Amino acid sequence: MGIDSSVPQASIALLKDGNVLDQADVGKGATVSNQILSLMDKVLSSSGTSLKDLDGFCLTTGPGSFTGLRVGASILKGLLLATPKPFIKVDTLEALALQ
Repeated sequence: MGIDSSVPQASIALLKDGNVLDQADVGKGATVSNQILSLMDKVLSSSGTSLKDLDGFCLTTGPGSFTGLRVGASILKGLLLATPKPFIKVDTLEALALQ
């Protein structure tokens, strides 16, 4: 599961074997902290996946919105406490450069 909360239109994506199974973005004008957990639930349920099925997590680490980065890091910390899975961090600018 990929979590990008570094930009105003934060997103959650679920990948399997390099293919995007589902993805959702925070709507314009909405706050990351208000919508990101419901987006995670939507992505997981629409793909028929549960947290225990995930192999790991990916989180963008900025640069970006300080509050958005804190929200993403806090969510990741909670997920790692609940499901001890591996995670990687991705620099936001490196990810944008690779698009």
